[in-house]
Amino acid sequence: MNDFLRNSVKIYVYLGSWPISHTSSYLENVRYVIGLCFVIAIAIYNACQYVDIYMQWGQWEYVSENFTVSFMFTIFLFKAFVFYTRRDEILSIAEEMDRHVEKLSRENDEGKLKHFLNCQRRSRAIGQFFWNTTFGTIFVMYAWPVFIIFRKGDYSLRPLGVRTYLPFSLNATGNYVVAYAGEIILGSAMTMHTIAFDTFFVGCILFAIARLRSLQLSIEAVGLDMKKKLRAQNNVGPWEEENFFQQFRVTSRTELKKCVEEHQEIFALCKIIDSMLSLTLFVVFFIYAGIICLVGFNAMLLGPSWNLLKLGQYLGALLVQICLYYWHGNELMTESLKVADSAVRCDWYDFGESNIKTIVFIIFRSQKPILLTAGKFYKVTLETFLLLLSSSYSYFAILKQFYE
Repeated sequence: MNDFLRNSVKIYVYLGSWPISHTSSYLENVRYVIGLCFVIAIAIYNACQYVDIYMQWGQWEYVSENFTVSFMFTIFLFKAFVFYTRRDEILSIAEEMDRHVEKLSRENDEGKLKHFLNCQRRSRAIGQFFWNTTFGTIFVMYAWPVFIIFRKGDYSLRPLGVRTYLPFSLNATGNYVVAYAGEIILGSAMTMHTIAFDTFFVGCILFAIARLRSLQLSIEAVGLDMKKKLRAQNNVGPWEEENFFQQFRVTSRTELKKCVEEHQEIFALCKIIDSMLSLTLFVVFFIYAGIICLVGFNAMLLGPSWNLLKLGQYLGALLVQICLYYWHGNELMTESLKVADSAVRCDWYDFGESNIKTIVFIIFRSQKPILLTAGKFYKVTLETFLLLLSSSYSYFAILKQFYE
């Protein structure tokens, strides 16, 4: 497995959601069903959270905090839905990425390898960041009840990390232990699924960015670099210039065809990624705007407190995670536009009429940037990320006015 996806695939394998080679179909089916059972259990747990919010409606501090956590579980369910309904396509993307990385390694092109290695390192660093921040948030969330019990010195308390409706009383110690252990297991499973999903698709976006940068080098190399290479191979003299340019145009036609095919493959890959992420990012846009608003509203209600520290860490992790999608979506758009600049710089005036038409085609095709979208309504760019923050503040202002 390539380094863009290695960590996310390991997590999915551990959860039973990713097939293992040379494993019996029976064992694979068992692993798959167990993974689905966790998702179903989390869906039921999330439904109980909303029941609890409904029952506690009017206690705004309680409701705002629990809406925040419940929304996070809801986002996970959308991501799980995308993964399990598009699993075959996700597996095929991973296989295609493996083949491309292996092909690039065989070619041993230092310029292209440099771009891929840089993006791979960034993908690994982002995966580590997701792991640390998400599990750090989960740890704080589920260690908080223990902290509350010891801080107040009251061992009769029965706090949970995520307060939810349960069909049994927590007064009995056994019931409380089962509920507390259950929410840790489900919360950890949700966290691992979320980490695997986010690191997988961020890795795919970085892979597309690396391919676009590699394509830019390939287009530029068709011109000056290829001329130097042909002259060195054939020892061309001044009297052989006409024959040299004929050979150059034939060779450049082949290389330009490869560039066009690569460009189309990148567009096709990004179209598939966008079709998988679009609905999730659309839902995430509004839910994260609501979460940021509710965290700010809860902080206003609490004032300076220990609970505010927990909410602050939670909000920081959310903002950075969603920003990574919008940052790399913006970078993908920028790199796709740069393909036209590379086409202009490739000494196109020596290519001949038919090859110049191909260059013009590449330039025109690059005028339409590669974009990730949120529900086909919003572009996944830094400008949209600022719109999300602006929307959050607007929601907060309305909520504050309503509360006052």
